[in-house]
Amino acid sequence: MRLICAERCGYRSNMHNLYDEVETASPHTGPKAVAANIGIQMGRTQSMVSNTAFRNVLMVANVPPPSARVMKQTANKVCDSITVLNEDDMAKQWEHLRDVNEGRGLPRDAPLRAEGDGRYNNLLEEWCWEYPIAACYSVNVHSY
Repeated sequence: MRLICAERCGYRSNMHNLYDEVETASPHTGPKAVAANIGIQMGRTQSMVSNTAFRNVLMVANVPPPSARVMKQTANKVCDSITVLNEDDMAKQWEHLRDVNEGRGLPRDAPLRAEGDGRYNNLLEEWCWEYPIAACYSVNVHSY
């Protein structure tokens, strides 16, 4: 955005962005990603709100929403990054579990009995059957 003098004095300010941009390692040329758009998509991954529903909320609040195409492209990029991050984290956790097996005198690829709630980090024990709202999952974890 730039300011231009209305009094015909010829003043023009420098161009300024009205938003923060995010540097990416993408070889893609063109405009940089807007930080707010990436933040929206990161928040959406933790909720049940769709792009369409979020655009409707912005329109009702009289805020110009990003285009549906840009929101979809940003969602794909953000979700790909989150997938890579999760896979790296799980590889580290598997390596730690293999180290635990070795410390117990078991082979590194021995199966482990484990339980977990991947969304809320609840401890899952027998008491979870008493509370219908609490997540209850129990699985056998095998190393791959």
